[in-house]
Amino acid sequence: MDVKSLIGSTIADKYALLKVAGEGGMGTVFQATHLELHRLVAVKILDPALVSDDDATRRFEREAKAISQLSHAHKMAESALCDKFALMLSEKLKASTISQ
Repeated sequence: MDVKSLIGSTIADKYALLKVAGEGGMGTVFQATHLELHRLVAVKILDPALVSDDDATRRFEREAKAISQLSHAHKMAESALCDKFALMLSEKLKASTISQ
């Protein structure tokens, strides 16, 4: 399954996926709207081909835990397995590159 086909859909009953914000070796990051909080967020979805790979899902979970432990007043993070996807949610940053 090409996760880009999820653009325009809602996952976990609360994240409306708007567009692809980036792609990497383990998954795709979407700009999304958190429907309950009415704010932009970033949702990272683990590549569906890796969901059954125990090592990949453990790395994904470690990344989610590391993000959740960062301390910042405006940070939000959560991770979940839902809709047959592993996903990670974080605040949508306004910088256009990681160096910003």
